[in-house]
Amino acid sequence: MYFRKSMIKKLLGSKYLYYASSIFFGRGVEYLLFFLAAYFLNDASFGEFEFYRRAIEFVSIIIVFGAPTILISFPKSNRSKVNMLIITIILTLFISLLLSPLLLCIDLGFVLIAAFFWGAFGYGNSIIQAHHLTFYDSNVAAKYKVLVSFFVAALSIGVLYFFRDARALIYSCYVALIIVTGYKLKSMFFYKNYLQFRNLKRYFTYYKNLLLGGSFTLVLNTIINTAFMVSDIFIIKYIEQGEVANVKVAQYSFPLTIANILLIVPFSVFQVDIEKIKSDINAFKVTYRKILFYTLIMALLVISIYYASIYLIFSQYSNTACIFIIILIGKIAQALSLPYGGITIIKRMFYQNLWINSFVFLMNIGLSYWLYSYYGILIIAVISTLSLILRYFLLKFLTKNILRK
Repeated sequence: MYFRKSMIKKLLGSKYLYYASSIFFGRGVEYLLFFLAAYFLNDASFGEFEFYRRAIEFVSIIIVFGAPTILISFPKSNRSKVNMLIITIILTLFISLLLSPLLLCIDLGFVLIAAFFWGAFGYGNSIIQAHHLTFYDSNVAAKYKVLVSFFVAALSIGVLYFFRDARALIYSCYVALIIVTGYKLKSMFFYKNYLQFRNLKRYFTYYKNLLLGGSFTLVLNTIINTAFMVSDIFIIKYIEQGEVANVKVAQYSFPLTIANILLIVPFSVFQVDIEKIKSDINAFKVTYRKILFYTLIMALLVISIYYASIYLIFSQYSNTACIFIIILIGKIAQALSLPYGGITIIKRMFYQNLWINSFVFLMNIGLSYWLYSYYGILIIAVISTLSLILRYFLLKFLTKNILRK
């Protein structure tokens, strides 16, 4: 009993729980912003808000191009960590400039600066957060996550409340970029002992070799997975026209975002247990059972949140119940796919995983685009769910021989 109490006390005082709490705080702030945007804005404006939010997320993943993963995995000395940070920021700026003509052509040029902030300095899986985790520790990363997420959300909520503007998140990222950049430029004086400008070319060559080596397929997998998550919204936005498109996006994004709550706990369980699976493949069964249990519990919680939302506050989305249930089934399949996807990473089955993700993504895009004009947003939900179920079975089939050993 004493041992158990001491372990709990140690865990509660650990930096890992502190960092985990900051993750839940960040997600909680995101959902608070989501619900307040749905409350303050009309259907069309809320759909526009959600489209911009997804666009920022997707563009940021493209422009950082796997930099956070490389910063966490490879640099060892403090000197290499600082110089690799400079290299990744410069490359992110360069990719942003290359991407700007395309975004301007599709009237999304104003999203680029917000996406740059999100990818380079955001409180999620950004370049600066990867640097904080490796150069400092998880406590610094946690404090940064809490402060920046609170600031961006508070500013966005202020814009929503006073101006009812669908670009609230974009404007908040503009302001946050100025403040965070100023703060980080000040910290360059601390980094001056580690910087080696004359050796930046050597660090760039090292970074390029890492990116074009084993990391390249991981980067592509990340981009494709993110593209899959936002593709439904993009298809609706660009098939429909004008205000109708924004209303349809709102009607789809509302149940989709609530259904995504289901993934929070199973994903956290997977992140905690992946090291156990690395050392002992037999730990997979225990992890899978835990994820199955928490997925079912979270499904009940998410259903309660959704129906409470539409009956108490957001009655305008009460016609999305069927879409919500269909999407939720897909999210259950996605949650149960996590441990199988983890096996492909542990066993370095990067190319096989990439083929599966690419096939499912292209099938989802093709069928959704083809059938949308006949069945509307309901078919988008059906195809997305079927794609996630197919991905679950393909990953299970791919890893069955490994798990039998």
